[in-house]
Amino acid sequence: MERPIRHVHERRFAAPLAEVIAAVDALWSGTSGDALPRALRGWRKNPAGLRGLAVGTRFGHGPFSFEVEQWDGETLRARIETTGFRGHHGFKLRCEGSEVVVSHDLDAHVTLVRWLFWQLFLASGHDWAVASMLDRMRGLLGDERASMSAPHVPPFGMRAFAAMRRFM
Repeated sequence: MERPIRHVHERRFAAPLAEVIAAVDALWSGTSGDALPRALRGWRKNPAGLRGLAVGTRFGHGPFSFEVEQWDGETLRARIETTGFRGHHGFKLRCEGSEVVVSHDLDAHVTLVRWLFWQLFLASGHDWAVASMLDRMRGLLGDERASMSAPHVPPFGMRAFAAMRRFM
């Protein structure tokens, strides 16, 4: 029996589309433009900057592995390759007037055991990581609304999971 996991986050950026595309391209770069929360950078499975996010790139963090299936400047879609998970996650960019709307979505089906583990330890951490990443992108793009973002501290479930991984 599988259970669904669906998370969607959205932010509006007051920046040109080309700059937002460049910010998404930099997400795995390991450069100062990398918006991955600093608390997660040690969780990378492959070196930052390895081929960027080109189609075919395999990357991962923590227990998760992905492969980029599509990145055309409008849709970045990565297939989840983690045992017990079936689905994808990624970004969609769309222009609305002078703003670019960036949506991050996670759409997966998982075994019941993985779903329970996700709910207990990872769901709030995923939400925290994506919100932190989008807030950091906003700041990197010079959006004046970046100052409205509160500092992010990983939630307890994610900190507990990280501590457990150190002993496994």
